[in-house]
Amino acid sequence: MKIIERLNDMNRYEAKEAYVDRIMRENASIDTLTEEQHSALSELARIRHEIHTNYIRSFEHNSDVEKYIDDESSSYINILLKDAHLAPIDFNVSIEDIPSDYDYFEFLSEDERNEWDEKGGYSAWKEESGIFNDFCDIWENINNRIETYLRGIDEIHGTNYAPSGMARLKI
Repeated sequence: MKIIERLNDMNRYEAKEAYVDRIMRENASIDTLTEEQHSALSELARIRHEIHTNYIRSFEHNSDVEKYIDDESSSYINILLKDAHLAPIDFNVSIEDIPSDYDYFEFLSEDERNEWDEKGGYSAWKEESGIFNDFCDIWENINNRIETYLRGIDEIHGTNYAPSGMARLKI
């Protein structure tokens, strides 16, 4: 039974991937944006999806996802957009403001860490201190800002870069 479930999951994933590929090809045919802009927006949509689906992993201090918004003026996302002659996104957050596991290992005093160790250590700190909730709120805000940006592009140009949830419905 698990093999059939796995095949169904693979088929759904492949169908969803094919749907996204088709939408991106349709987007690229809209001539109110340049090829470079379409490429940047397609990459931004991919990044938004990665942020949305991997935000828990990005709590780990050395996560690849951090590079996307590190120092707004030089963030990968805003450089990508500026190079394509598109407006940057104001994330209204600095990478230093985003909590991570680094805070536990580097900023808690030995006494504080010992207190948390008595309560269950890192896992207890992550859940009970509220820091992980703060982290999730920030990443949700980042995701929402990207979605809003993409929706604005879609409204102006008739594209479909913003997520719609339709991929789940069309499979």
